[in-house]
Amino acid sequence: QTDWPVWGGAAAMIILMGWSLARFQLPALVAADWGRVFRPLLRVLVPYYLVVGVYALVYGQVPWVSVLLLGTFGVTEQETHQMLPYLYWFVEVWVQMIGVIALAFAVPPVRRFAGRNPFGFGLIFLVAAVALRIWGLALWNVGARQLFTLPWVFWLCALGWCIATARGRQHWLVLGLIALLIGAESLVRL
Repeated sequence: QTDWPVWGGAAAMIILMGWSLARFQLPALVAADWGRVFRPLLRVLVPYYLVVGVYALVYGQVPWVSVLLLGTFGVTEQETHQMLPYLYWFVEVWVQMIGVIALAFAVPPVRRFAGRNPFGFGLIFLVAAVALRIWGLALWNVGARQLFTLPWVFWLCALGWCIATARGRQHWLVLGLIALLIGAESLVRL
């Protein structure tokens, strides 16, 4: 467990998610093979919705916010039992990240560029995700729950993408970006 920037090792998992997307899903994303892109979601969402069902039985109401995967949007508090506890934030953000990436790849020029230059795409993805981290939370204030939101963690997914697609000397650039971004994040948190 770490206390930076996302507790409980989730930061490493999100970096690995970006790495995995670039490493294993890039051909499907470039080909717009949405069945192959979204198939892995089933392995996570089936157990997730089983938990949602048990939660609904225990509390006598359907947690609609969690059913719609919107618990990280600050719509309600977990104490109302309209959403699962924050423990399940990772599933929601993972689905949201895949959705945003799929939306980007729905644009043919993006697919072509990413197919030709996956590392260049990763750098653009990282810049956009860092911008979302810096300014997104100002536009979308959810208080202390910000740690569980897409704007807070999406840059880690982009960083994983860059790690997976770096070749040769690009690895040094990624290492420098990691040092810069971790340093900046640590300064902000002080």
